[in-house]
This record gives sequence, structure tokens and C-alpha cells, in this order.
Amino acid sequence: MNGEFLHDNLLETSGVSFSGSSWSLPLTNLLDRQMVARPARCTTPAAATIRVDFGRPLTVSRWFLAHLTTTLVATYSVKASSTAAHAGDLLTLGPARIVARAVSSVSLPWDEPGWWRGIPRQKDVEQYPRHLWIRLNKTRARYWEITLSDPANAAGHLDVGYALAGTPVTVEYNYDLGRRRLREQRSVVEYTPGGGIITSRRAPLRGQSVTFGLLSDAEAARFYDMGQLRDTVDPVVFVPRPTDHRDGLRDIYPARLISAMTPQMEQPGIWSVAVEMKELIA
Repeated sequence: MNGEFLHDNLLETSGVSFSGSSWSLPLTNLLDRQMVARPARCTTPAAATIRVDFGRPLTVSRWFLAHLTTTLVATYSVKASSTAAHAGDLLTLGPARIVARAVSSVSLPWDEPGWWRGIPRQKDVEQYPRHLWIRLNKTRARYWEITLSDPANAAGHLDVGYALAGTPVTVEYNYDLGRRRLREQRSVVEYTPGGGIITSRRAPLRGQSVTFGLLSDAEAARFYDMGQLRDTVDPVVFVPRPTDHRDGLRDIYPARLISAMTPQMEQPGIWSVAVEMKELIA
């Protein structure tokens, strides 16, 4: 399946309301761009329930929860309903692992905690922020419920930094060969007069760079609209391989557009556009 962008966040639609259980920091923080500094926080991590009432039936096929403070054994489930009872009469999914199988077990050292489930080495997993990308069939519903379950969470609470929901921008022909993963180093290094090195280690900023070269008129217009709507401030999520999450840990994260998103007509009816994004770690 071709790469896709989630950017038009239906959770920002007028009339949306949130509810749930035991959220000491409010669920409205799910739309706060400060993310880590102002998360939604649940004090019952074994059953952290997010209920969303869109105010009217809307079609959703993707959910994205950013900057989770869940452990490697946490699970999630999803319900979509036609009534406020959140009975899941339109869709019921899960429970499923937030950190799912990503590598072959035989490629891991035997003593790794995630050996049986194909989870990358713990030292690799822990260096990346934890995000949850949920891919669904298109479902038109007014009431949604996402439940995170992490009873092993020693902190006694669970944070969710940001959330998006909607349907992604997709194209008929995938991005050109040569997709690049970018990285901007942020660690600070100073040298003393005696030649000593003083370092302040900071997590690098990731990025993605892709070019779409066979866009139709309508597809080029959608990219142009995305750049107009999100600019270089509002979060977008790019998923290069939606049906294969082996590299989701490295590739799926909230980002902002760096490129100007200006399509170029190569010949009548065929456009190209270069897209560059930089990770949001707020």
C-alpha cells in the first residue's frame, strides 16, 4: 500500500467532546501542541479510556496517539458506536499490543525480554518516543472509544501527549525511489582549555524526505491544500508503509512540514512534489 499522510484532524472539528475515566490532566490536552509538557494523564493505567463524541457521524479510518508513557506489554482496544453507550455496535477491535511484533525472534539475543513477541531490543525501543498508529477500515460513527491498558506501569499513571483522527491523504502512485530518513543531531559538545570534552546529550530530531512524481491534478491539489492548512506549525503524520509496521518505531511520529509543498507540473495532468518533514518532540 502506498505511503499516506494524516493531517486533517477531525478531533479539532467544532462540536467534539471528550470524556473518560480518572484523567487527572484533562483529555482536552490531547489537542495541545506542547504534547509532552501538557499531556492528558490517567491515574488508572490498567484502564485508561478515551471517549470521543464527534457531535455527528464522521468517517474515520486512522487514529494516532503520540508520546505515550506505556510499557512494552501495554494493549489498546477500539470501539465505534451509533449510541452514547459506546457498545461497539459499528466496530470492535482488540485488545492488541501497542508495541507489536516487528522483527524475527531469531534475530534477537535469547535473553532479550521481547524475544517471544519479536520486539526489538529494549535499548533500541526505549530511545524512541512511543506512539500508536491505528489503521482501520473506514467507519462512519459519532461515538468512539479507545482504551489503553497498562497494569504493569510502575509510575501509577499513563500519559497521552497528542491525538489525531481522520482519513489519510493517499495517491495512486507511490513516492519515488530514494526515500530518505533524516536525522538532526542536537547534542551539545564543549571543549575546555585543557582539551577536555563536556557533553550534554539530547535526542536527535528525525525526519523524512520523499518525492511524489506521478501526481494527478486532483492529487497535486490535495498536497497543496495540505501545505496551506498545516503550514510549518501543525502536526502531520507520514506513514511510508501502512501495511508493514516493521519500521514503525523509526518512521511513524508527529512531524511538521519543512518543505513549502509546492507541486510542479511536469506535463499536462502530471505533477511532482517534494515533501520534507521534521519530528515534533515537544
